[in-house]
Amino acid sequence: MPEFDYISYKTRLHTALENAHALFFDTNTGYLRDEFACKLQACPACNGRGLCLFMKKDGFLFDQCSTCGMVFLNPRLTDAATYAFYESEWINIYNETKFHGSSGAIERDRLENRYLLGILGDRNSLVGKQFLEVGPGGEGTLLHEASLLGCSVTGLELSSDNFASLTKRFGNSATLLNTTLEKAGLSDCFYDYVVMRDVLEHIPNPVDFLRELARILKPGGSLLIQVPNIEGLIYKFSGSRHTVVFGFEHPNYWSPRSLDVALQRAGFSVQLVEHESIDFTLRDICEYLWGESSFTTVFPRDRSFFTRLAYRIGARLNANRYIAKIGNSLFPLIADKMLKKGSVIKVLSRKEG
Repeated sequence: MPEFDYISYKTRLHTALENAHALFFDTNTGYLRDEFACKLQACPACNGRGLCLFMKKDGFLFDQCSTCGMVFLNPRLTDAATYAFYESEWINIYNETKFHGSSGAIERDRLENRYLLGILGDRNSLVGKQFLEVGPGGEGTLLHEASLLGCSVTGLELSSDNFASLTKRFGNSATLLNTTLEKAGLSDCFYDYVVMRDVLEHIPNPVDFLRELARILKPGGSLLIQVPNIEGLIYKFSGSRHTVVFGFEHPNYWSPRSLDVALQRAGFSVQLVEHESIDFTLRDICEYLWGESSFTTVFPRDRSFFTRLAYRIGARLNANRYIAKIGNSLFPLIADKMLKKGSVIKVLSRKEG
């Protein structure tokens, strides 16, 4: 396989994002065109109506609920506009990187999958259980690990390309569905476990979505959700500059409190919340404070002489392996274990009844 040209990739990706932004946004106001905007009057997590502006990015506006702390895009893209973006050139270019994962990343993913399955139960408790993953991606690594432990696995994958890859890998050894949860027609009270990783932030109507998951889970069944945590410590440094803050794809930004409220409304009770901060390191802090804008930013910020100088100093510090090692281990420990402000949360809940 030829070497991947990341410089060309980065340029093409940003050009495609600029083109998408020009299509959906009014050049005079800088905001979403009326025909592509859907204004919300209530919080999508708790239905509260006390809303205030939380942040802005590239013409997108994000509100926060005064009741549960939920942060969400408002106005958000209409369903038609969202679908158009997912069919855009930006998505096609972005997906090019999925074929260039390193062996180290693959191994980390394998270990992470085993850890997630360990949250659900021990090896013996998983044998013979019905296991559903919503959004397994093209590799289906978690489905594979679950099947090795004796689960009967189902994957619900909306992307046609990912679905084709899954079909090639699993054949008849897994039930694979290329549709939405709402259209899948899954049976009542069928699954023992449902897992969603980095999916719920994409869902415009999260409580209805969670209620559908409650319908297909057995009484006492477990739902494991992994989402970015907008209250994570890294966001105190990055603000809207964080890669995750991306109005085209992410209408909702969760925290332990807002997710707990949404889960309760859907008929779940939270059993466990774990924090993880793989991006809260000295290098990441320097990048967000003083570095170049992330690939989910349309309009890069101007970097002054002092900003560039601060970035170079931070890079020098990070180049020292002892300082970097301390930062890479100590910073996540503070965020995850001491302050409970991890960049990502893993929330295990159980269906009531």
